[in-house]
Amino acid sequence: MAGIVVSARLALAAQPVIEPPQAPARARVGEPVEISYVVRWDGPPETYVIKPPTAPTLDWGKAEFVRLSVKAEDAATAATLILRVFPEQGGRFDVPPVSISLAAEGGSGAETPLESASVSLTVKGHGGRWALALPVAVVGVVGLVIAAFRWTRRGRETGGDATLSPLEQAREALHAARRRRLDGDFYACYRKLAEAAARLPEDEESRRLKKTLEDRTRQVGYQGVRPSDDELEGDMRDIERALARWKETTTP
Repeated sequence: MAGIVVSARLALAAQPVIEPPQAPARARVGEPVEISYVVRWDGPPETYVIKPPTAPTLDWGKAEFVRLSVKAEDAATAATLILRVFPEQGGRFDVPPVSISLAAEGGSGAETPLESASVSLTVKGHGGRWALALPVAVVGVVGLVIAAFRWTRRGRETGGDATLSPLEQAREALHAARRRRLDGDFYACYRKLAEAAARLPEDEESRRLKKTLEDRTRQVGYQGVRPSDDELEGDMRDIERALARWKETTTP
């Protein structure tokens, strides 16, 4: 009987657990806040795969999951998910519980659903109506100037059409991927590479490239895989070559 009780306790201890979320006590309107959710389990990192979680919907701001890191600690593993919140109004608010699902056996086994506690945030607003109105007005004027400049520049480049073509959108995604690589944010880098691949014309090569980058994005973002410099450089060159071939087919 004692052996059964001990075995049951060990089985419970091996189950993944989610710790109380960690967040700053205060925030400000318009400034991003990061909340960390830590999931722990006994065993190596490959014991579980964390499924992409859904960010909560907020009526006082926006939220998105931006990174995941996985770290082995002795005979256990700690996975940290970062939720970035953008408050849009002042007051005291709650970030609702977040559901996080883990799949056993490297992603092919049974799933273990976890739910976090809610998080309370005190968001400091602007110092009065005029203090709010002035920055908004300045931003609005600057935004109009920038928009006019971009409209004029794109008009010269595209003969009057200010909308980016699919090829230009793919190039923009590639440029953004390069910036994310320099920042050391490899998950965001691969998300942008996958976005560029998704805009390629449909053929066998683009489908292969799209699947490769989608798989890499999941591995980097939700399995804690760190791509080597050669892998990352090779994936970027694949996109560059695909865009060059695309440009050749569209150039009269």
